[in-house]
Amino acid sequence: MPDRAEERNWVEGLFRVLGTGLLGLWWSRPSAMRRRLARRRECTGCLHRYRRLMRLLIGLVWLQICGVVVLLGYGVQVPTCQPPVWSTAADAARYLTPGSSWVIPTRQVLTSGNSGLALAYSQMRRAEICRYAPTGNLIASMHGGFARGGTMFGQTFVTLPRPDYTYPEIEPVVRHEARHTDQWALFTVLGGPLAFPLSYSVDELFAPGPYNHFERNAGLAGGGYVLPEGM
Repeated sequence: MPDRAEERNWVEGLFRVLGTGLLGLWWSRPSAMRRRLARRRECTGCLHRYRRLMRLLIGLVWLQICGVVVLLGYGVQVPTCQPPVWSTAADAARYLTPGSSWVIPTRQVLTSGNSGLALAYSQMRRAEICRYAPTGNLIASMHGGFARGGTMFGQTFVTLPRPDYTYPEIEPVVRHEARHTDQWALFTVLGGPLAFPLSYSVDELFAPGPYNHFERNAGLAGGGYVLPEGM
């Protein structure tokens, strides 16, 4: 039978992995866990820091669980986005054809917590929500409550209504945002659900707008950025 210390280590490791991804897996190595346990027994301050960290991780994980529940409860019922009425038959067919890449369901699973929280926020703002078939991402259209022309949270793109856009105008925008979903998924695996927004914010602080490395990776033109000279 495992003793209580081993059970606590198992629970701590689970929350570290769910809250900080592969970084948490590294922190949960048996040797690292033993060293931290020994420090907590000798250091009152270390024990207080440990408790604060665990409360933070537990809160973060529960928020993600709430997001997943919202996504499963409402996201699966979201209707497919309909093509603009002035679309050609070929454009309308492309607009309604689901993407077949394995990347789409993978990134949907990895970003489900943050996506569900953004979906709940969009519902509270009475946004019109639909699913863009080619990328599988959700589009929540509402007036205000986001940065710039739109903000991607996991697989939920919160943006202004775009009734006057044609398919050739919409397509590069949603492809750009789908690349942000890829970034969300990758950073969630590496460092947990806060890794991408924190990394993006730090990058934006030193390299704002079109100089932001995440925006450049997603494609500046598709994001509506003016290309700096020499890029």
